[in-house]
Amino acid sequence: MTVATSSALRAESIQAAAWIMDGIKQGVPIWKRERYEDGSES
Repeated sequence: MTVATSSALRAESIQAAAWIMDGIKQGVPIWKRERYEDGSES
């Protein structure tokens, strides 16, 4: 996956990318899922 933003000001572009990533994290159920050697998950 690639997230790209463009703006005249760098801070605005960074804020836009953060907003997009937050939306993706909320909508994708496997985001940051951890699997351990004993087979458990969190």
